Amino acid sequence: MGSPYLISAYAFTALLFGLYAWSIARRKARLLRELEDLRKKVSGQ
Repeated sequence: MGSPYLISAYAFTALLFGLYAWSIARRKARLLRELEDLRKKVSGQ
């Protein structure tokens, strides 16, 4: 089996990537909500 340090490094990297992907998904969802609100405001004028 691999070194415990190597396995820990892979696990830590996977965790960081998962957190980064989650952060990007949240930002995208917020941006889409803001765009929809803006479309409603513009079409209402």
